[in-house]
Amino acid sequence: MPKISVIVKIDVLKGEEVGCRMYGEVCYGGEPFFVANEDDVEEGDGYVVSYVHDEKKGESRFMMMDAKSPELEIVAEVFMDYL
Repeated sequence: MPKISVIVKIDVLKGEEVGCRMYGEVCYGGEPFFVANEDDVEEGDGYVVSYVHDEKKGESRFMMMDAKSPELEIVAEVFMDYL
């Protein structure tokens, strides 16, 4: 199974990349999902969310990124603690 190490946002009308976020060295994510703001006025107004696992540190986190930011800026992270 392939490991996902980056999210790339594509403008399908223009056929070009408009956003990108690398998870980090030996960090791999699950399938990203788009969550629209309540008042979704513009296309892309919302967040991209995904679970990410750092294989080196052995920790996982839930990431919430600004979908309109070209760097898909992280606005929140929740770290998972396994006992």
